[in-house]
Amino acid sequence: MSDTLQTTEKRGKNYLAVPTGTGREFGIPIDSLKLNRDLDDIIDTMSSFAQRGSD
Repeated sequence: MSDTLQTTEKRGKNYLAVPTGTGREFGIPIDSLKLNRDLDDIIDTMSSFAQRGSD
C-alpha cells in the first residue's frame, strides 16, 4: 500500500499512475475516482491479479 502514496496523475491520459516497484506502473482511470470508488479496494484487487501473474 505504500506505493499508493507515490501516485502521479497523468492528466492528458486521464489516469492515476501507480508505480509497481519494478520501474513500471499501472493506471487507474480518473473517472473511477470521480465516481467515488474505493481506491484501496481497486489497488488491492489489481495487486492480487498481478501476484497471480507472477506465480
